[in-house]
Amino acid sequence: MRLGRIWEIWVLTSEVPTLRLKDCLSLLKDGTHNPPERSEKGIKFIAGATDIKYLHVNFSKCTFVSQENYKIMHKKWEPRVNDVLLTIVGTVGNTAIVREQDLPFTMQRSIATLRPNEKIDFRYLFYWLNSHDAKWAISSRITATGQPGIYLGELGKIPIPIPRLEVQKKISEKLYILDQAISINRKIEESLQMIIASIFRSWFIDFDPVKAKSEGKLPYGMDEETMAMFPDSFEDTDFGPIPKGWKIGMMEDVLSRKQDKITPGEQLSQRQYVPIDNIDSKSLTLKNWLPYEEAASSLILFSKNDLLFGAMRPYFHKVTIAPFDGITRSTCFVFKPKVPETREFSLCLLNLDATIRYSTDSSLGSTMPY
Repeated sequence: MRLGRIWEIWVLTSEVPTLRLKDCLSLLKDGTHNPPERSEKGIKFIAGATDIKYLHVNFSKCTFVSQENYKIMHKKWEPRVNDVLLTIVGTVGNTAIVREQDLPFTMQRSIATLRPNEKIDFRYLFYWLNSHDAKWAISSRITATGQPGIYLGELGKIPIPIPRLEVQKKISEKLYILDQAISINRKIEESLQMIIASIFRSWFIDFDPVKAKSEGKLPYGMDEETMAMFPDSFEDTDFGPIPKGWKIGMMEDVLSRKQDKITPGEQLSQRQYVPIDNIDSKSLTLKNWLPYEEAASSLILFSKNDLLFGAMRPYFHKVTIAPFDGITRSTCFVFKPKVPETREFSLCLLNLDATIRYSTDSSLGSTMPY
């Protein structure tokens, strides 16, 4: 469950006073309207939605402006710790909280800075902006002229429930602790997936254990029991040398594609719905799903431990293993290993960058390649 939804359950179950958003802010300001001259180093410059991740700013792809340009752009104000950032042009609604380590930085006009006054806690403001009510209020005010966006004047008119400050802090602090824990777990997950991908490539693409054994060495980090499963020499094939006793095959040698079509209805009540949009890019862990009632058309059943592969726009790299019985749509392929013991091998095979590239190159269609 998204933490914005938990916020709604806690706050909206009781009557609280409502104010306009601008009445809770000491600053409501967008970024520069004139793209500054960039420099190789200097002050960090963020340009839009890709830089504003949930909770934190992502500076990994930022550019820079000179110290002189920064001073010109921020004569009257500059970002502060605990400001809340909101994307207001293009992709509207992405949010982040400014941290000490983020400063100094500047931003494009597509990002607004919301600075809470004494009436509202900065974390409470952040979680309110991620609630369904706030997102609906913002989306209903988006103008479609040119690039989609919301004017600051309209944003400031949006009503926001304001409980007592101590209540705000109590709610938002608990949510923030949960978010921090989630963030740490995601970083651990990312590290583990990098390790998995690295080991798989070493063993089954680069054949490092076989190379080491052929030279009379113990493969790095490998125990003798695991080492014994690898041959100690190569044999030539039309595709180049491969470990002796292995063979060249195709994906269909290890995987069967399931196409169990189903219609929507109560018969799906024991299953969860996983459309392609709910599968995270480059994550083997499925974290998001919907209730079965939202499954409407082109439905396919999958079982626990089946492998899901995003077949529409495969360059988004959506590969995961099902943690439960569920339903997806035909935009996802459902695979089952022909031999259960090869499930993890098959998952890593589907997750290879080379598999994604091949799928992308083989796709048909320009707008929604499949």
